[in-house]
Amino acid sequence: MDHTISSIINLIIENNYYKKNKPIKILLINLIELFFLKKYMITNTKISLINFYHKYIKKIYDTEKFNLDDESLFLEFKSKLL
Repeated sequence: MDHTISSIINLIIENNYYKKNKPIKILLINLIELFFLKKYMITNTKISLINFYHKYIKKIYDTEKFNLDDESLFLEFKSKLL
């Protein structure tokens, strides 16, 4: 109850839990999508957030499809939105 979605995402990324466990990685991606949804509900710049969301989801898809490095993907999210 004391944590926010941002703090949970940050904790998972900082401690690299997503590297050790595949279900944690799936949870992290779902939390990021929830993060975008919550931001969408409270922001006034919905178009720019939607554009960033689409780009980021495409990057997640490409990372999974081509087996690219997850760390850079999640660190980019952390640096840009958290």
